[in-house]
Amino acid sequence: MNKVPKPVAAINVCGAIGYMLLLAVWVLFAAVVVSLLLETAAGGGPIDLSKVPESTVAKEPGPTMVVASYVITAVMVLVCVGVVATLPYLIGKWGSRFTRVLMRLFRVDITRRQLFFVKCILTVLPLIGLLVVNFVIMPEGMTFAALYGATVALAMATIGLFFLQLWLARRFNVPVDRVW
Repeated sequence: MNKVPKPVAAINVCGAIGYMLLLAVWVLFAAVVVSLLLETAAGGGPIDLSKVPESTVAKEPGPTMVVASYVITAVMVLVCVGVVATLPYLIGKWGSRFTRVLMRLFRVDITRRQLFFVKCILTVLPLIGLLVVNFVIMPEGMTFAALYGATVALAMATIGLFFLQLWLARRFNVPVDRVW
């Protein structure tokens, strides 16, 4: 089993969490764009609640259904714990690979500083997209404002984590090939 030194592990944890937040920034940006597209396509009118069917009352579940629901719940909890435990590693590793491939495609030298700047550019791109959406469509409403604010806050947190990662990599003199 190959042992990773503690400073490298701490640096890569910052990178993994940063990549998770970067993914969240892009997802929120996509949510803003999709919600605005759906709103403009649907006309933005109110929903007619008179067409919603009335609900019916179900019978009490049998003992077999109760046991089956507990088993399914236990399996789902174990799967969720497994996913939550491995997700930062997987997103961090794949995010690092994607960033390095992107840097090679655009012929950017892979140094710690260049890696930090490319990550920051990837973080700022959705914010620029939101500004364009804001000026072109001029959306109104609380949903857009909330998603806009959440995207900006997550982007700032992402840049902060990537900066912390850069600082730690410099402080502990970790080579760029070991930094996510």
